[in-house]
Amino acid sequence: MKQRIYGLETEYGVARLSSDPNWSVSAAVRQLFSGINYDSQASTFLGNGGRLYVDVGDHPEYATAECDSLRDLLVQDRAGDLMLSRRVRAFNEKHEDSGQSLRIFRNNLDAHGNSFGCHENYLVSREETAHLSDSFFSFLITRTLLTGAGAIMLPHQAARITRPRYVVSPRSQLLDAMLSSRSTSERPLINTRDQPLANPLQYRRVHVMAGDTNVSETATAMKIASTLLVLAALETGINWDDLSLANPLAALRTVGLDLEGGAELELADGRRMSAAQIQSEIIRRLGGVDAFGNLTADPTVTVAGKQWQEMTEAARTQDFSALARSVDWVAKGQLLDQYRSREGLAWTHPRLRELDWAYHDVSGSLRERLEKLGHLPRLTRDEDVESAVNFPPATTRAHARGTLIAAARRCHRDYRADWTGITVGSKGEVKADLPDPFEPLQSETATLVHRIESLG
Repeated sequence: MKQRIYGLETEYGVARLSSDPNWSVSAAVRQLFSGINYDSQASTFLGNGGRLYVDVGDHPEYATAECDSLRDLLVQDRAGDLMLSRRVRAFNEKHEDSGQSLRIFRNNLDAHGNSFGCHENYLVSREETAHLSDSFFSFLITRTLLTGAGAIMLPHQAARITRPRYVVSPRSQLLDAMLSSRSTSERPLINTRDQPLANPLQYRRVHVMAGDTNVSETATAMKIASTLLVLAALETGINWDDLSLANPLAALRTVGLDLEGGAELELADGRRMSAAQIQSEIIRRLGGVDAFGNLTADPTVTVAGKQWQEMTEAARTQDFSALARSVDWVAKGQLLDQYRSREGLAWTHPRLRELDWAYHDVSGSLRERLEKLGHLPRLTRDEDVESAVNFPPATTRAHARGTLIAAARRCHRDYRADWTGITVGSKGEVKADLPDPFEPLQSETATLVHRIESLG
C-alpha cells in the first residue's frame, strides 16, 4: 500500500502530589476525567475523531483518529498532549488550596516499575503477512537505536537491570514475547489479536507494541515513516531475511542498553552487525531516499524517511551531536549528564530522576523550552494542533465520526459511537456505518449533520 491508514495509542503516566494518604492515583485520575461516563464507550470518543479514556491501571490513554498522512498524525498526537495538559492545569488550579496536584507524563515507566506503552496501528490487506516476517522484526528491534526515549532505570523496575543506569529504551527491557494476542500478562512486540476495526474480509490491523513514547516530534515522525516505508517495501517482495537475528529479544535488550550505539548483534547465520549497520542495510535495500517516493504517496513520509537515513548514518558514525537534535535518548541523556556532572549526583538521586520525568511532563515547560531553543526541532504548528483538538482529519472516516459527534454534542443529542459507526438520537434516528477507514463520507456527513440539527 502506498496509501495506508494508521494511528497511535498513547498511555500516559500519572503522579499525584498530596499530603493526604487516602488520595490515590485512581481517585485522582477519576477526578481528572470527571464528566466522562466510563460505562459508555461512546462518551470517550471525541469531536476530533480520536478517543480519550482511562485504561487498565488508571492510565489515561489517547488514541488518535485514523490518519492517512503523517502531518495529520503528528498534529493529532500533539493534540492529545494539549488536551491532557489543559485538564491537569484546570485540576491543579481548582485544588490549589488543598495542596493536591497532578502531573502527567508521556513516558513508559513509573517509579514502581509499572510499564505503559505507545502502540502503533497500521492497516494492511487481509492476506498480507509481511509484518510477521523475520525482516520486519529485524527492523523493529534495531530501529530502537533511533526511537528509544531514554530513562533512568533502577534494579527494582526490571529484572534485567542489575544496577542504576541510564538506558536507551525502557520498553526494550520489559518486552517478553515476539507475538501474542495478550497485552497484559505478556508484553509482545506485536499484538496478534484479530481486530481490524474495518472490513475483516479485506483488512487486518498490525498492532505494534515495541516502541517507546517519544517527546521529540522528529523521533515520532521517523518511527512512523520508517515503518510505513518498510511495510510498503515488504509488501512488494523486498526483504532482508538474511539479516534475521539469532535471538531477537536478547538483541532488543542489547540495543536498549547500548549507549555507544556500536554493540554487535548476532545474526541467525552467525555474522555480527550493529543496529546502525542493520538499519543502513535495510535503507539500502529500500533504495535509499531517492526511492522512497516509490513506496509512499505522502511527501511528509519521504521527508521523514530522509531524516531516518541521515540519523542512521549519524548513529553508524557515532555523531551524537547530530543525534541530539532528533533522538530522545541522546537529547535527554546529554541534559542528564551535564546536570549530573555539574552537581556530582548518582543516578539514584531524586533531583536527577526529577529531570528525567520533567522531560516527559506534558504540562511542564521543559519540552517547550527545548523546542524554542531549537534543541528539539518542532514539526507541528500551534494553530494546527489547536485545530486538531476540535476537528478530525478530513480524508478518513474520522471526518464522519468526529463531525457527527461534534454535532450531537452541540445539539445535546444522545449518541453511541465506536470506530466503525455512530448512531445519534434517543431512538437512533441518525446512523452512519463506517466500515471503510479510507472513506470520509464528506457529502453524506453534511446531510446527517442537518438531520441531527432537525431532530425534535
